[in-house]
Amino acid sequence: QCFCGNSTDSVDSASASECNSACLGERSIGCGGLWRLAIYSATASRTTAVASSENPTPRSLNDYSYFGCYSDSSNRILGAASTEPSLNDPKYCCEWCMNVNNNYRWCGVENGNQCFCDSTTSSPGPNSASAADCDFSCPGGGNYQCGAYWFINLYKAT
Repeated sequence: QCFCGNSTDSVDSASASECNSACLGERSIGCGGLWRLAIYSATASRTTAVASSENPTPRSLNDYSYFGCYSDSSNRILGAASTEPSLNDPKYCCEWCMNVNNNYRWCGVENGNQCFCDSTTSSPGPNSASAADCDFSCPGGGNYQCGAYWFINLYKAT
């Protein structure tokens, strides 16, 4: 879970050992624990819009090759398994597909929080789309895009 605000009410500090849950998207960052919150303060007060053509698009991801942005439909490109992790990103999704879900070699992120898996893509094959169509940021952070409404970023295990 994520909570935001401009200030905190009085809070009691917990010991570091009680905040031992790693964040799903970035395991080196603490995400609290059982009935514990990790509280962070932002250092920047402004945000800057970035044109969609400037959005970073990964070309490879550890043991996965990036195949591009594709339009999806109700007949999913990758339809064997899916999940909606709160801190989705390509790394989390591909690892989930490969390690947790029957060694699926294809993985894809869509609509920000959706992860899809399969051992093959649907036939006759996905329709390629512009990288600008897959412009949703990943809630897991990093410099990755997580597709968009009915657009999926596809990866395949190498």
